[in-house]
Amino acid sequence: RLMTREDYDQLAPCLPSDVARDGVLARLHHPGLHLAIMADGKLLACAGITLLWTGVGEGWFWGLPGLSGHRLGVARALHTWTPRLMALLGLHRLEVIVRTDYAKGVRLINWLGFNFESTRVQYGPDRADYHVYTYLRGGR
Repeated sequence: RLMTREDYDQLAPCLPSDVARDGVLARLHHPGLHLAIMADGKLLACAGITLLWTGVGEGWFWGLPGLSGHRLGVARALHTWTPRLMALLGLHRLEVIVRTDYAKGVRLINWLGFNFESTRVQYGPDRADYHVYTYLRGGR
């Protein structure tokens, strides 16, 4: 379902820093599609696509502690819905930024079919490096 302010309020305490909390909150005020991923009435994760400009979006995802028992189902949903949401939003390119030392995130984004594009050195507020991955509609 679409993400609400109440979903954000549940997610915020799980985010690692004020920078992350402010970043997710800012995304809710930008054009795009922001979703709450639920199971049995419980919020498992929040994800979305923020529109950068015509045809290009940035994907984001934050899991909550209850996600662990539902990882495969959520991954399958992301796999199914990523190309559908891109088509709905008229995107030809979706990019995702994943911290280089976050092995689970790197593994998921590769499994979803994203392609490695580059590394942003000292990109994070803590100077951590991040990889940029892209999903191109129609492939390439």
